[in-house]
Amino acid sequence: MLDQDARPEDKVPEQLPAYAGEEADLESARFVGKHDDSSLWLMGSNEGSGVCLLAYEDEAAWVMGCASEGSPIEVGGLAGHFTVLPDGAPAPDGATQISENVYTHD
Repeated sequence: MLDQDARPEDKVPEQLPAYAGEEADLESARFVGKHDDSSLWLMGSNEGSGVCLLAYEDEAAWVMGCASEGSPIEVGGLAGHFTVLPDGAPAPDGATQISENVYTHD
């Protein structure tokens, strides 16, 4: 997904604090869906070949997590609780799929 051409909706919100880019390559972000009021992006990590997930509702309600490639990502906070799984991994029990490999836990 990250190797696809960027689309206008792939741009992360301008209100996202600059320090969010310390861990993640914000320019590589790709929009993967919405859940409730949160928008979700996957992007490359600034640490080698890792991947990051951003869940953003507003300036006060957002969360980001990163993991090495092939490892799951789990994030939770005011913007919601989300999991990204590597290709081929089974869906988490009781989770709702948002997009390929991205799930939420209500």
